[in-house]
Order: sequence, then structure tokens, then C-alpha cells
Amino acid sequence: MQCKHIIGFLVLSLTFTACGRHRQAEALLMQADSLMASRPDAAYALLDSVGDEARGTWGRADRMRYELTLAEAMNKTYQDFTTDSVMKRVARYYDRHGSANQQLKAHYLLGCTYRDMGEAPAAINAWQEAVERVETTSTDCDYKTLYRVYGQMAELFHKRLLFSDEIQSHILATRYALLAQDTLNALFFQAKMGSTYILINKQDSAECILKNTLATYERHDFIQQSFAAVSPLIYLYVHQPDHLAEAKQLMDKYEALSNDFNEHHELPPSKRQYYYYRGMYYEQLGQLDSAERCYRKVYSPGMDYVSKDPMYKGLLSVFNQRHQADSIAKYARLYGEANDSSVAIKDRELTAQMTATYNYSRAQEETLRQTKKAARISLWLVVTITISIIISITAISIRLRYKRRQKAKQEELAHLRKEFQDTRERLENENKSLSKLSKARQNVISLIQTELNSLAEKSRSYQVELMEAQHNYSHINKQYDELVQIHKTEKEQLEAKIEELKRESSINAELACAQQFNASAIVEKIKHNATKSDYTLDEEDWHLLREAICTCYPRLMANIQSTFANKPLAIQACMFVILKLRETDIANFMGISKQYVSNLKREINLLLFNEDSGRTLYRNLEQHYGLFS
Repeated sequence: MQCKHIIGFLVLSLTFTACGRHRQAEALLMQADSLMASRPDAAYALLDSVGDEARGTWGRADRMRYELTLAEAMNKTYQDFTTDSVMKRVARYYDRHGSANQQLKAHYLLGCTYRDMGEAPAAINAWQEAVERVETTSTDCDYKTLYRVYGQMAELFHKRLLFSDEIQSHILATRYALLAQDTLNALFFQAKMGSTYILINKQDSAECILKNTLATYERHDFIQQSFAAVSPLIYLYVHQPDHLAEAKQLMDKYEALSNDFNEHHELPPSKRQYYYYRGMYYEQLGQLDSAERCYRKVYSPGMDYVSKDPMYKGLLSVFNQRHQADSIAKYARLYGEANDSSVAIKDRELTAQMTATYNYSRAQEETLRQTKKAARISLWLVVTITISIIISITAISIRLRYKRRQKAKQEELAHLRKEFQDTRERLENENKSLSKLSKARQNVISLIQTELNSLAEKSRSYQVELMEAQHNYSHINKQYDELVQIHKTEKEQLEAKIEELKRESSINAELACAQQFNASAIVEKIKHNATKSDYTLDEEDWHLLREAICTCYPRLMANIQSTFANKPLAIQACMFVILKLRETDIANFMGISKQYVSNLKREINLLLFNEDSGRTLYRNLEQHYGLFS
């Protein structure tokens, strides 16, 4: 019995100790989480200070949560990961024991680990696994981590020149940033996407996206952040002679409002590319002296060859126009060296990426081989240790049981001897007191009967009180169930009302946009002249109509221009369908047959919505892009 008590005491002590450590770990991790958003450096310092204790004494669940939170803090404080062993264990643990959001975060940070280690394919694979772990329609979906995953994927695709994948990742990053109510990051991703459209030579789409992004920045009063969209817009406009006025307006705004300029109105080295854009503007105006000054301002001490490339390119263009042969020869050589350096760096980057891919595949094979070997050794050790423990426990149990039996037999023999002696003495005494007991018997019986009657009366009283208590308990439970049902009904009604208000808000926004579009001057002008067979649209009308659609339906216009980039008649026909004109009026405006208009509508509907008919085109546009008649 004493052994059982000792074991029970030890188990209870260990249980209380474990509970205490869990409460301590829970409090510390909650404190780190509260610091993560505003002060990630403080969160990292707090977690790092208890690293030895966490890894040595905490339970498995708390250790895994500690490693996940520590990795998040390292990522937010821009510390490079050097090994993937910890995050692979964390990801495997949460795949078995974690929620969808925990699995998302674990695989996201595992991808960041591979990113820092230069293993791009493994990083992409980890991030793709991360987004597969969550249900995006769930009310508790971690949209913030989700848009960070797509943002990281876009950045990696950009470095590997996979621009189509980058654009798709930016679209998804923007969508989930808006769902997370993070407007600033959503606009940042949109600006990045517009810059990528420039790289793939889709200037119209880039201009539409960047102008819409800039307008949204200004509407939310994000002045400094808006320059992320201003810079690529300036680049677009200085390459187009008919947009130099817009370029000048944007450059003046940047120089007047940006915090990038120091007290001497100079830009830091990382921002001096702007002077190249300014120089191109002056060169387009024929002001070569001003252009030369701007090109020379690109330079800053310690600048590498690649950063000097725009300066040499601009100066070479200026001296070409001045026909200065010696300067042309000088800057042609310097521009060539800078260009060669840029190409060499790009070659080294691509070679490093290919090497990283090869090294990753080879590392995967080695890891698989080592994992199998370690699994066999672990299995052998587990079996050996298990057998040893079973044998030891069995031997200890048999020995303890034998000792208990021997001690019990000795105690029983001594007890029998003592009992025999006591019985003899009691027999003699009882014979003497038998007569006394007989006389007292009746009195004792009477006393016992009285006590039994009293106990019976108390028992009946207790039964009545118990029935009353049970009745009260049943009544309270019934009231509780009724209150729960009422609360549940009210909650369902409130949720339905909230959903209805959301739908009404969305419809009102789309209706307001449609009213703005239909009330624009160019739309009214076209609809007014729709029945005139001799009326045609000039270039200014087309430009105004495109601007109106870009303003009210930017996503629709971007999709049309990207899908039918080489088919201007299809773009024009779709713009007329948005106005809900008849096929006869469209044919008159475009100077083509009505049958050709029908064929164009069918082709547009097939490519955009996979329906081989022109009749349902407007309905599909209305459903997918929120058009209103």
C-alpha cells in the first residue's frame, strides 16, 4: 500500500509541475503574439531569452508553438534562416495536430526558410502547400498570412523572370489583402502588378492599373505610399511624346510632396533612377542641356556599374544628338561595359538559381535515404527499449508481489496466535459476564429500536428534500435550454441581416458605378447617335470611352485588353456591348456587317466565359463584372 501511495504522489506531483509549465508557456507565448505586429524585435528578444528552457522542459505542443512563433519573429525582423530542420518538424507536427491557419503559417515560414537558403523550387512548393491547407471561404481564415504567401511567391517569380506567374500571384495577393481589410498592402500589390505589365510590354493595361491604383491611394490619403505607382507611370509617360504633360505633372508632384528628398533636395542612391526619367523628359522636349544635367545626377559615389547604366545610356543619347564624336565614343564604351556587367550579373543569378534547383533535388534524395536509415535505427531502438522496459517492470512486479505475500503470511500467523490467546481469555470472561449481558439485552434492544425509528423518520425527510432539489434542477435546465434556443434564433437572425446588408452594400456600390458610367458625357453622346447610320467615332471619342470604362470597370477593361491585345475590333465590339447597343447600331458604328458583329460577340463570349454564343455575352459581363443597365 505504501508503494502505491508513493507512486500516486509522484504522478500527481509531475502532473502539477507539467500544468504549471504549460500555464507559464501559454502566458509567455501570448505576450510574444501581442508584441508581434507592432514590435517584432521585442517579441524575438523575449522568445530568445527562454530558448533553453522552452526546448528543454516544455511539453511538445508548447515547444512546437514556441518554434513557430520564434520563426515568425525572425522573419519579421529580417533574420535569415540557415537550416530547415526545425521548420520541417514544426510543419509535420501541425499537419497532424494543428488547425488550418496553423498549418498555413507553418508551411509559409518553411517556404521562407527555403527562400533564405536559396532553394527557390522548395520555397514555391512549400508556399503552394500552405495555400492548399486553408479554406478561403471560412470566416476565420487567416487572410493576412495568405496574402503574404502570394506576395512572397510573386517576388520569387519576378526574380526568375516568370512574369505571368508573378501577375497571377499579385492578383491573389491583392484579393486576400482586401479581404484582410489591409488596403495599403492591396494597393502595393496592384502597383507591383502594373510595373510587371510594363515588363511584358502591355503599356495600356499597365497604365490603366497604375492610374486606378494612384487614384485609390489618393482617395485614402496615402500620399507617400502613392509614389510606388507614380514612378512607373512617369516611366510610361516619358516614353510617349503625347503624354509629356502628364509626366511633368507627376514629376512636379513627386518633387513637391515626397519625403525621399533630403534638405538639399537630393535623392538617396537607391532612388536616383528618377533623374534618368527627368532627363528623358527634357530630351523629348529638345532641352539637351537640362537632360544632360539630369543624367549626370544619376551618379553617386560608390555606385556599381549596373546602377550607372541609365546615366551612360542617357549621356550617349544626348551626345549622339549633338554629334560630338569623342563623347559618343567615350560613353558608348562606358555604356557597353555597364551593360556587359548587368548581363554578367543576370547570368550569375540564373546560374545560381539552376544550381540551387540541382542542389535541392540532390539534397532531397540524400534526405530521403538518411530518413529511411534513421527510421530503421529508430524502430530497432524503440523495440529494444520497449522489450527491456517490459522485462524490467515484470521482474520488479514479481519481486514486489513475492515480498508482499511473505510478509502477509508472517503477519497472518502472528495474528492467529494472538487471536487464540485472546479468545481463551475472552471465553472465561464472557462466561462470567453472560448473566449480566442477558439482563442488559432487553434494554439495549429497546434503545436500538428507538434509534432505528428516529433514523427512518430522518430518511423520509431527506427523500422529500431530494425530490424537491431534483425538481428545481430539472426546472433550471429547462429554462437554460429555452434561453439557449432564444439566443441561437436571435444570432441566426442577426447573421442573416448582416449578410443581407452586405449584399445591399455591394449592389449599391455597383449601381453607383453604373450610374456614373451611364451619366458620362461620352456614353450619352454615343447612345444619342446610336441610330444615326452616318455617325462615326473619332479618336478622341474612342479615348474618352476607354477612359470611362477603365474608371468604372478597371478589371473588365484590363481583362479585355489582355485577352484581345491583337484584335482591336473585338475590343471595340465589347466596348459597345458594355453600352448595351443593338448589333445593327454596333455594325453602323464600326462599319462592318451585322453578321460580323455577331461573330465577334460569340468569339468574345467563348474566350472570356467559355460559352459558344453571342446572345449571352452581356448577361455574362453583367454577372461577372457588376454591370447595370
